[in-house]
Amino acid sequence: MRKKLFFITILLFILTLPTHAVLQEDSLKNSLQVLRSELIAQHLEQTKQLNKSRFITEQVTSQLKEIGDKSAQISLMLYSQKTDNIFDLTYACQQATELWKDFQTKTRPFHDLITESNEEIARYDSLINVLSTMYIFGLTPKMKTDRNVCLTLAASIRRMLKSATTPIKNTSNTISLANNN
Repeated sequence: MRKKLFFITILLFILTLPTHAVLQEDSLKNSLQVLRSELIAQHLEQTKQLNKSRFITEQVTSQLKEIGDKSAQISLMLYSQKTDNIFDLTYACQQATELWKDFQTKTRPFHDLITESNEEIARYDSLINVLSTMYIFGLTPKMKTDRNVCLTLAASIRRMLKSATTPIKNTSNTISLANNN
């Protein structure tokens, strides 16, 4: 659980790092150069985070599967009792309540991470849109290269964010289906 919280904290920190340097540049040429270096650094960091997130997603998915198995066991215990067995029913209800609280605690970070990821993906969508529709007439070859590199890096980071959140979204959809049943 601590690893998961540490990962989420680091991910949120990295995703919310301000990019003030681009805003402080005095020309498009300088802005493109700074953006390029920032995107290179972000791309390297995102690659590391993607590898870590795969491992953590597998762990959390395994934990949620265990909760699902225990839920099925409690359901069988609850529904197989006769109504005269008050103590057994009470015990089963208590177990179901504790399991539900545990389930809610473990799934909350999924929902938060999906929200954060969607915001980051939208931010990169906007950056990709701006870079791809940028008026390139009059740009120097170096500026065009910086723009193209920035566009490629932004698209790659967006793709990594998308691939990192796909397993989480799939698990979240499974969780939502389980909640509805």
